[in-house]
Amino acid sequence: MKIFAKKKRAAETPEQKRYRYRVNWIKAFLYIVWIVSTVVMFNVSFHIFNKDFKNRVNPQIDRAIIQIAKLLPEMEKNETSLREAYDKMVKSWEDISSSDDFNLNGSLSHRGADATFEDVVGDTLSWLNRVTKLKVGQDGMVTVISKEDNRIVAHPDEKLVGGEFNVIGDSEAENSSVVSVESINALTSPDDLDIHYDLMFPLGRTLGTTLNFDNLVRSVQQSIYGASLAYGDYYIVCGIPTGEFVSSVIGHALIVSCIYLILMWLFVRWICLVINIRRETFKSMRNKLVAYTVLGCAILLVSCWYVQRVSTVAENLKTMARHADVAVDTLNAYEEQRKKLNDFFDQFYLTQASIASVMIRNADEKSLTWEDLQRYADTLQIKYIYLFDKDGKVIVTNAPYDTMTVSTNPEDFSYQFRRVLEGVDSLVLDPMEDEWRKEYIQYIAVNMRDKNNRNDGLVLIGVDPTLRDRLLSPLNVDTVLENLIIGLPEEAIAVDKETLRIAATTGLGYKGNSVAELGISPEVLTDDFSGFLKINGRDYYAAVSDSAQYYLMPVMEREGGLGAVLISLKLTLVALLACILVLLITLIPYQKVVIDGAPEREEEEPETDPVEEQNIDEEEDRLFSGIQNLLKTQQKKGMENRWHMNDIPKDQLTPEQRISKSIYRILLLFCLVILLPTLYSVLEGRADPNRMNNLAYVISGNWQKGVNIFAFTSCLFLLCGMYVVVVLVNQILYRIAKISNMRVETVCLLIKNAIKYVCVIVFVYYGLSRFGVQTQTLLASAGIFSMMIGFGAKDLVGDIVAGFFTIVEGTYKVGDFVTIGGWSGTVVEIGLRTTKVQSFADTKVFNNSAIREVINANGEVARMVLKAPISYEADLNKVEAILNEELPKMMDVIPGLVKPPAYEGVDKLGDNSVELCITIFVKTSSKMRAIRALTREIKLLFDREGIEIPYNQLVLHNAKEPEPVKDHD
Repeated sequence: MKIFAKKKRAAETPEQKRYRYRVNWIKAFLYIVWIVSTVVMFNVSFHIFNKDFKNRVNPQIDRAIIQIAKLLPEMEKNETSLREAYDKMVKSWEDISSSDDFNLNGSLSHRGADATFEDVVGDTLSWLNRVTKLKVGQDGMVTVISKEDNRIVAHPDEKLVGGEFNVIGDSEAENSSVVSVESINALTSPDDLDIHYDLMFPLGRTLGTTLNFDNLVRSVQQSIYGASLAYGDYYIVCGIPTGEFVSSVIGHALIVSCIYLILMWLFVRWICLVINIRRETFKSMRNKLVAYTVLGCAILLVSCWYVQRVSTVAENLKTMARHADVAVDTLNAYEEQRKKLNDFFDQFYLTQASIASVMIRNADEKSLTWEDLQRYADTLQIKYIYLFDKDGKVIVTNAPYDTMTVSTNPEDFSYQFRRVLEGVDSLVLDPMEDEWRKEYIQYIAVNMRDKNNRNDGLVLIGVDPTLRDRLLSPLNVDTVLENLIIGLPEEAIAVDKETLRIAATTGLGYKGNSVAELGISPEVLTDDFSGFLKINGRDYYAAVSDSAQYYLMPVMEREGGLGAVLISLKLTLVALLACILVLLITLIPYQKVVIDGAPEREEEEPETDPVEEQNIDEEEDRLFSGIQNLLKTQQKKGMENRWHMNDIPKDQLTPEQRISKSIYRILLLFCLVILLPTLYSVLEGRADPNRMNNLAYVISGNWQKGVNIFAFTSCLFLLCGMYVVVVLVNQILYRIAKISNMRVETVCLLIKNAIKYVCVIVFVYYGLSRFGVQTQTLLASAGIFSMMIGFGAKDLVGDIVAGFFTIVEGTYKVGDFVTIGGWSGTVVEIGLRTTKVQSFADTKVFNNSAIREVINANGEVARMVLKAPISYEADLNKVEAILNEELPKMMDVIPGLVKPPAYEGVDKLGDNSVELCITIFVKTSSKMRAIRALTREIKLLFDREGIEIPYNQLVLHNAKEPEPVKDHD
């Protein structure tokens, strides 16, 4: 026994075989074109998006290279200066400790100071750590690699430090990705650089000796697309993670290719279905193919532009938000580093002052001279030393101004030293402009005590704070903004929280202006703002994050959409060429197939009554009848019309109906596979706001509400989701209603309509909220609006409400043939206030609230009845025989008929005639013309056959005949 039996093909004529072969070859070629063109579309889109990505990212890396090259010498200079100053201090300590002149007996140690110094330098001034805190693009990074062994010396991820990187290249090699710092000066621009960009992978000991799949995945995740900067014994790699490259280039190419794949499949599938059914002529086929080609290319053009714009805008705003967070983190780190550096210098100079006091105490105070203090100052690397007595008068100093006294006036700056005279151990003042010597200096004072540990004056030293200021100057908000412009953003603003004035800015030049003067609303200065901002009349991408003192706002001017349009046009051109090829493959042999093969066939006429009467099965009242009702589908009259669901067999569906089902399935797949999981991750808080993909970013709503592309996108996603939900719920309710009684069906219909109303209300409020409308205010003011509506615009609102429910409930739609208030015609327009019904050249406008009774003949076939009267004297059998013979012949002369007229029998015995019933089934749009044409044909038929049609007559009878008139001669 054969499990799989091959289906036998019916006997075919040679013409039918040729037709089948030609059709199969056309289908095969169409599907080959579909597959090949999809591959071509992916390759073309990959190269286009790759070029666009590099055009956007490469200038960012160039700017980062230039900026880092300018920062590095200054960073290293500051670190070197501090090390030199510290080395001199340590050397002076060692000299003082070992010298017999100062009598310290080696008691001075600098080991604790060494540990503090290395901690300060490592966290604050080390250029290796500072340069890796810079950002490039959205998730870009800066990595430092040793030239000697390609090991990672510094990396934003400390876990990777010490690992091995692949060979970057040789700075002397041609087309190398390495640029030297010496080749970049203050006038260098990104256009002056000739950089080769590479994909660089951290292979080797970083990932293990064995190159397996896991190590390869880790290598790809940690790889960088960028360029390198040679600086001394290091390579500074500046770039973005390869994942950003893959998501931007390959991701966009896949999305565009999928859209093209679906559109072209729908196109080819429709052609194959039409060829199978053979209902199209060559002319109609050609016109439809051209129209669908234009429609498909337009959809692809809009889709490509839309995808690119949404992705670009989302990436730019995420970049702004990321940089805003980085700016705040950097500023907070700078504040800690400033404090640590200040504490270090204070302790540094306080130690110098303490050593000076010990040196003075070990010497004879009365015999000290200017030369002695100058020698002490030179040894300690300080400028001035003052020795005050316990009354605050100068005993001796190496400063030119030797008459200084500690003031008793609280308004004088020297009054602060009186605290030391009163017993405070030490006092460190901030750098200041000395009112005595008119110079910039910093003073540190320590208490002097005698042998009995009693207050015996103070020692005051003056130091040059230039080194301190030079090291602290980069650790401010201006430096944060300047270093923030690594790649993106292009400008940045810092707003003082107290005054709401621009405290610092780069590129914009509005320092000192208030935010109101620039057109920035104070409401946007929140740490969760990310969106579009208008500054002084210009549009920017912006994000805001706040520190203790400032609102930090990276901004970038919004670009036009011309680039996205050009890219979309290029991709659409590829699709257009593929569609033209499909047109040629279809149309060139199509005419020959239709003529020489199987000729086109007309649509089969329905053989049965289009309105079938179905009776509800009556069941006996038995014990298990309820269970049987759950398992058995009940046939209910008109149920498909009530639910607007016609279970048409698949082989009877038109190509358009099959395509519409395919579109719904695509939307269902999109919602289940992409939209629903993304929505779940966002609602559960599992998506990191800084690292969520573009779809999750749009759904999250963490962007500025208003009329922008995100608002339209989120509303579109909601519309797709609601459409799928409504269709699924309707199907479920329909199945429940089919197995239930009429009461359950009524409840199901009520739930169905309620779901539509709820979806519409939710969509309206959701859309308004996404477009920036305060929906809470609308809800709060609903009562006020109700009062206003009740008093002023009752009729208008009644029309709008009636129109709204007419559209939602589908009472009638455009194109339906309706009868309203005795006026019959076709609905040409349904508005929220009025409905327009056209009858030939006349159009009548109805207010929606005035429409009470509607007869909707929206079916494809209408049943019309003609009552034909005959006289009682006519032979009924003969008349019926004539009608049964002649009515089928009227099929060609009566317009719009779908089946021949039918004689239904005697309808009524009237006072003067016998009324015969004749029915016709006609298309709705032609029913009035058809009934008039049928009336005419019946009249002509009765005249030919001598069948009398009764009518009212007036007969006069005269009983007396008139006398004849006589002639008179």
